[in-house]
Amino acid sequence: MNSYENTVKDIRKNVEGTIDTLGTSANDAAQNAKKGFFETIGQVTRAFNSIRSMDTESVLGQLGLERRRSGVQSVFVFTGGFALGAGTALLLAPTSGSELRAKIAKSITTFLGPDAAQKVETFAANAKDAVEHAKSGAKDAFDSAKTSAKDAFDTAENTVKSGVSEVQSDVADAKNKTRDHLKGGSLS
Repeated sequence: MNSYENTVKDIRKNVEGTIDTLGTSANDAAQNAKKGFFETIGQVTRAFNSIRSMDTESVLGQLGLERRRSGVQSVFVFTGGFALGAGTALLLAPTSGSELRAKIAKSITTFLGPDAAQKVETFAANAKDAVEHAKSGAKDAFDSAKTSAKDAFDTAENTVKSGVSEVQSDVADAKNKTRDHLKGGSLS
């Protein structure tokens, strides 16, 4: 065998070794990308599950926020305090039971009007409806956010899987073409 043939054989061996190394490196890179993606997805899923299990107060607490009292709550607190103070004053006043009941009835009628019971019932029904409406709206918003997050997760997962498969296929094709080319004996 002459030195030219030895040189060609050495070059072929070096090229084949380089191709094998590149193929292995590309496969390792694809596997590492896939592993990293799935680890990230796992972390996102755990975070999402943690958020999903929290109630509103916990979420606000994590964000360093708290609920503010609405104006209606302040009015209720003031009215409750006023009623409690008035009731205490009436109970501590030196009067008989029948006089006390008459004073209480007169105070309620004066404060709320002659149809006080109807006003209280109407207010309670309106408050209940408002709470149910707010609860329903919050549930709908949470469900919508949950669906959007799941859709985004699924899209990202499919995109990465597709990209990894394409890279693996391209590496395998390049490796096979190079081997076939080298086996044919032509280095040009």
